[in-house]
Amino acid sequence: MVKIYLGKQDSEKTKCPDNKLIDAGATDFNVEENITPLESEVFNDVTAKGDSVVGKIEVGGNIPLEISVKVFEELLPGASYTKGTTDYKMSTDKPAFYTIVLVDPDNNEKWTYTDCIISSLALNVAIGGYVKGSINIIGKTYEIAAGKVTGAKARGDSLRCYYSKISLDGSDISEDIEGVDLTIDNGIEAKGSLNSLYNTKIRRAKQVETKLAVQKNEYDSASFKSMKTKMIAGTPTQAVIKLGDSVADDLITITIPKMFINSNKRGDYKGAGSHELELQCSVNNAQNSHLVIKFKGA
Repeated sequence: MVKIYLGKQDSEKTKCPDNKLIDAGATDFNVEENITPLESEVFNDVTAKGDSVVGKIEVGGNIPLEISVKVFEELLPGASYTKGTTDYKMSTDKPAFYTIVLVDPDNNEKWTYTDCIISSLALNVAIGGYVKGSINIIGKTYEIAAGKVTGAKARGDSLRCYYSKISLDGSDISEDIEGVDLTIDNGIEAKGSLNSLYNTKIRRAKQVETKLAVQKNEYDSASFKSMKTKMIAGTPTQAVIKLGDSVADDLITITIPKMFINSNKRGDYKGAGSHELELQCSVNNAQNSHLVIKFKGA
């Protein structure tokens, strides 16, 4: 069975060595080459297609993960979050480049993707499972060689959703929800060049967007009306997400200082009812960051 490793590079075009890689905890791997053909349009006698060669090759895709404390921290520089004295906040740093390695022991192959950038990062906390995540990446090219990864860092245990706590505007709503999804769109765009089939530049092209989706386990009239009032009035709200284990419930604390409600929907009319919220984070707060992320003991 294949295994996926990732590691933050010191700089662009500098492959991450094995001892700086970490087991990503990947549950699948959907990174592929997407090929755009270049077809000749020259008229011919029989009204049929002529020559066709490779015009452009784009490397990218999605990697679903089970989140551990160490893996989540490894991913944060990819969204330009940097560590201050005690926590991580958004910064003016460019998104970090990553090396991603797929090891296939059955075929004695080591696929190495260098200079990858995270285009989006998602975190899913849902009833009855492990804390899931996924990254969409954009890369340049890759190489296939024989071998394996030696000396990679251990990832630690996957976090269980059972030990998570969610607060909204200071009130613990954990018993009222089935799950939350936190998504960071990194605003990334890739560009090619005349003398390469592959992308040669990967840069941030638009503002970072962070959204929180909340799925409640029933419809509560008072809560729905309160959120609708806030949405129409443009009243900001706050949230705190704590991820932990059986010993500590705050191994990771994600504070969202300021959000605005973009969607407030009722559903499941045949059952107990449901209530789904979508909120967009604002950087216009005292922390100057969509998220403030603290790791216990840091």
